[in-house]
Amino acid sequence: MDNFSISYDQLPMTEPFMHCTIPDRIQYYATNSPDKAAFIIHSKSGSREVITCENLYQQSQTFARGLVHLGIKKSDTIGLFFPNSKEWLVSTFGILMAGAVPLHMSFKYKDGRDIIPVLQILPAFAMEILKRDENEISPRVLATGGVPIPKECAQVVPRFCKEFICIYGTTEMGGVSVKRSQAASDFSDYNIGKPWPGVEMKVVDTEGKTLPQNEVGELFVRNRVAFGGYHKNPDKTNQVLGTDGWYKTDDIAYMNENGDFTVTGRCSDIILCHGEPISPSYIEDEIKIHPAVAEMTE
Repeated sequence: MDNFSISYDQLPMTEPFMHCTIPDRIQYYATNSPDKAAFIIHSKSGSREVITCENLYQQSQTFARGLVHLGIKKSDTIGLFFPNSKEWLVSTFGILMAGAVPLHMSFKYKDGRDIIPVLQILPAFAMEILKRDENEISPRVLATGGVPIPKECAQVVPRFCKEFICIYGTTEMGGVSVKRSQAASDFSDYNIGKPWPGVEMKVVDTEGKTLPQNEVGELFVRNRVAFGGYHKNPDKTNQVLGTDGWYKTDDIAYMNENGDFTVTGRCSDIILCHGEPISPSYIEDEIKIHPAVAEMTE
């Protein structure tokens, strides 16, 4: 067991950072593993479609040539409205092969209410799997990225997959940490695990001092693969990115005695009650365990 006295951890790079484009990797696998399944798409109707590495490369190349023929130039931005599908994959990779930039967008209601089911997709998916006695899909790994999730989702292990992976990251810093679980008991509420290679993580107080383990503060991240700042917005950049490279995530977190980080809420969501800061997540946790509450929904 690792011993940590303060809430700081890093995983050094053990191998040199290799720069390789996505189109280059697609071509590599198309050449070296042409018949290997690159993606398997299951539709809502129950159909199953496999796209091999070679097919993915060829179809993406065809799409890219079509874009060039239409006059698309390097660094042009192309908007995509596709849902997750084979067409989405081919279009995205084709745009990259043409040297353009894919911009993924979705139609939203004016009040933004459709974002809630989007954020809840993985928990809902995991809970749906758990309701079934048998499942036609038997993945080796079930992985999620984005928002931290409750421990109930990890109960898919070992019933329907061998490993459950929770990946934490931000648009500004890329992939930050990962939590891998081979048993449901390995995972706890909103656990985001340990840092990726080349990433540093720490929990600090309001003065920026690193806190002891198990004390709650704001999560700071430093990554060699990071953004250079917000476009034409130096004031916002200076608010979140220090001159030393540390990025303020706005996430409330703590690091436990095993070195795992857990996110419990957002600093900007803090409620001030008689001058005392209170995280909404703590209120929600207490409500969830109340005997009169059967279920909480957003």
